[in-house]
Amino acid sequence: MIPKRRQWKNWSLLSKLTAIGTLLGFIGLIITIVFSLYPKGVAFSDLDRKREAIKAYDKALKIKPDDHNAWYNKGIALSSLGRKKEAIKAYDKALKIKPDKYEAWYNKGNALSDLGRKKEAIKAYDKALKIKPDDHNAWNNKGIALSGLGRKREAIKAYDKALKIKPDDHDAWNNKGIALSGLGRKKEAIKAYDKALKIKPDKYEAWYNKGNALVHLFGRKGEAIKAYDKALKIRPDDHEVWYSKGNTLVYLGRYEEAIAAYDKALEIKPNNYKVWYRRAGALGQLANDKLLGIKLDDHEVWYSREFAFSDLGRKKEAIRTYDKVLKIKPDDHEVWHSKEFALSDLSRKKEAIRTYDKALKIKPDKYETRYNKGNALIHLGRYEEAIAAYDKALKIKPDKYEAWYNKGNALIHLGRYEEAIVAYDNALKIKPDDHEVWHSRGFALSDLGRYEEAIAAYDNALKIKPDDHEVWHSKGFALSDLGLKREAIKAYDKALKIKPDDHNAWSNKGIALSDLGLKRKAIKAYDNALKIKPDKYETWYNKGNALVHLGRKREAIKAYDKALKIKSDDHEVWYSKGNTLVYLGRYEEAIAAYDKALEIKPDKYKVWYNKGSVFFHLGRQEEAMAAYEKALYFSEKNKSLYSGLIREKIAELKAKMDSVQVSSK
Repeated sequence: MIPKRRQWKNWSLLSKLTAIGTLLGFIGLIITIVFSLYPKGVAFSDLDRKREAIKAYDKALKIKPDDHNAWYNKGIALSSLGRKKEAIKAYDKALKIKPDKYEAWYNKGNALSDLGRKKEAIKAYDKALKIKPDDHNAWNNKGIALSGLGRKREAIKAYDKALKIKPDDHDAWNNKGIALSGLGRKKEAIKAYDKALKIKPDKYEAWYNKGNALVHLFGRKGEAIKAYDKALKIRPDDHEVWYSKGNTLVYLGRYEEAIAAYDKALEIKPNNYKVWYRRAGALGQLANDKLLGIKLDDHEVWYSREFAFSDLGRKKEAIRTYDKVLKIKPDDHEVWHSKEFALSDLSRKKEAIRTYDKALKIKPDKYETRYNKGNALIHLGRYEEAIAAYDKALKIKPDKYEAWYNKGNALIHLGRYEEAIVAYDNALKIKPDDHEVWHSRGFALSDLGRYEEAIAAYDNALKIKPDDHEVWHSKGFALSDLGLKREAIKAYDKALKIKPDDHNAWSNKGIALSDLGLKRKAIKAYDNALKIKPDKYETWYNKGNALVHLGRKREAIKAYDKALKIKSDDHEVWYSKGNTLVYLGRYEEAIAAYDKALEIKPDKYKVWYNKGSVFFHLGRQEEAMAAYEKALYFSEKNKSLYSGLIREKIAELKAKMDSVQVSSK
């Protein structure tokens, strides 16, 4: 959430101080002090030198401690440094002086939300909306906070309020779509994404989210791929979109294309194990062993030989043996069943399904064959068919909890969370002590935003198996989504006690600590993650950000360099490195870092703006103007709130350039 900025009220402050100065007989001194301090804070902010800006605001507040604008702007600067708690105190000071300052309520809400204190954030937004009920941004951000608490339906109402005020707010439409999708209302979500895309056709997030929603609707995976392609046309360097496209192509059985999509994802993010794993699965689907037929008469001998091969894990030889048996006795349903099981183990799922179907023609009431066919279909992403197979298996044996459990898993993939919970409940009626079913039930509840119930499900799983680190991890996520960061940290600690080398748990613990403003502890957690997995670039990046907030800029740059060594095409890391170099006064290096960011993402207006500000500071006015104009072009294209600020900066620079020309004449 971007804090809203007000126009600086320098002249009203100046007039007040002038009146005070007249009474004291120090008019000239007051004018000099205020003019040299208060606007100085603004200039520093423009250069991202937030710490210096805060010092300037503090000096101004020593002269005039009841200046609500100075308190408010100090809060903005503190917030941008990640010092959210101090920012909240500054906003409170502004609000004590001017309780109807809605911008302070609004930005206080943003800071509270960033700390995970969603309930307090909502109260702050409500205060802002009481003063200015037509602020669509406040309604939108209130919706985000409600959604973070799992209160999706209330969030949707908040987004609707925002859209009533500003029907062309593409962000609110996109956020509404996310909330609807979280409730399993995929069709309505797609309509919301379409609204966002009508307003802003190049909003790649909306195309991506639309693709994810379409995947969960039966028969619309082809449309999902088209949506992902639209997103990739706008932002071809997003590895998550390539990954999702690859998964969808696997569901459709288009394995060659899926592998190509995974390869694209790996070009962008080569250390993503999930993509490597999925790619291996897709390659497995392409495996096509050609079997040779050997004639032999005694099918019992061949069938016995199969068991020896299976026990040795030599599945390919086992399959060849099954084929020999079936040539002699093609109506042996047990052999058909054994062959399909071996084929499943070899990831030759399509061939396995054909084999199941042959076995079912001979013996249609065989529960195991129906059940295993469902499992093979799940692996192919054919979830509707898998559910149908499980239903047939359950008709034969309704007390088989495994079929209920796997049916629930298939329903999850289709976004049918409520039905999945029903399936899990049926499994738990039969086997209430299965911790994996409780764990999966928790996932489904989490996807519905019902975090309290999800946590209760995880607790049931942990009663049965208290040493399951994955369940503790999942509980941590749910607690974090509720804004309960401290409790989340405790859950991550439990996971780490069981599995101390879980780098993801260390990394997520670091994020939670950072959200609480506990940067030093966060850095320790990141270091533990990096000891286990030193090539995890996100952890290096997060460590760098935490170091910046502690003022340890040189160490931060080293952390960013580590991240860039692993992933050199991440524009955010280059941007953060550039900003940190500015703080250190290493302007030429900062410009070089900004240039790297712009090579990767040339439409990032914030980078253009900061680059222009560095040129401005160095007195390189023509280069500054060129950078500001680029920033303005891209910010207007993205309908950014920064456009007004950039226009002011351009006007200021033009005035300065004109005065230089007049002087030279």
